[in-house]
Amino acid sequence: MRNNFLTFRDPSGAVFFDDGKVFRAIYSAGIEDYRNFCASQACAQLVESGSIVSAREALPYESPSFKSANFADEPIEFAAHERIEFPSYPYE
Repeated sequence: MRNNFLTFRDPSGAVFFDDGKVFRAIYSAGIEDYRNFCASQACAQLVESGSIVSAREALPYESPSFKSANFADEPIEFAAHERIEFPSYPYE
């Protein structure tokens, strides 16, 4: 597991990679917003158009790092994201 320290701008979660998979830890500060957005029509349209990657609930057995990682806050939920082969960051 390795932390992606580029997520320091996100106070409500953290992205990390484990065994080639991309996960997001979602903290209590962002859980309601995350769940509401994922349930929205806007999210479905953005995923369908390829503007954002899909996310699904990650199960505890998918990464041992869920319990052993050194997160900034106590995660409430974990999400698994589709991996982007060539990541691009908005500040580039």
